[in-house]
Amino acid sequence: MEITRLAASLLALTLVGCQSTAGNTHPDASNPFSLPYGEWRFSFVTPQALPALVTFASILDTDDIVYQFNTLDGTQGNPDSVGEWSQHIRRSSVTWNKAKHPPKAMVFCWDSVIDMKVYETSISFPQSVWEKMITPADHKNRRGTEVYYDT
Repeated sequence: MEITRLAASLLALTLVGCQSTAGNTHPDASNPFSLPYGEWRFSFVTPQALPALVTFASILDTDDIVYQFNTLDGTQGNPDSVGEWSQHIRRSSVTWNKAKHPPKAMVFCWDSVIDMKVYETSISFPQSVWEKMITPADHKNRRGTEVYYDT
């Protein structure tokens, strides 16, 4: 019975709480915001004392392609984010959370472990973010290669 209720709740969340529309399926090769490094990655991090689980994400990119993520890399707690966000948040690897062009908007659903509620969060990314993602950083990596703000 518990599994049936859980399955029904997840189905209702997917159908009602976090919907997106179909987007462009034919990328425009002339997109001025094409990434010089192929794809960007994203991850979700929580403060150490406020655990949560992201269950769905949808991204609209600068080529009007909609990405939907039902399988996401796990949400990680950051032990350095206690009382305030750490300035040095890192993640070792990202397997699923990837897109080919900078994001215009993102919607994601997440379950709060503390208050046992489901939330939906929307983010709009301005053009200045897209430009930062395609512009080399003002420093190079240890091997002298250009680096980008891709994550």
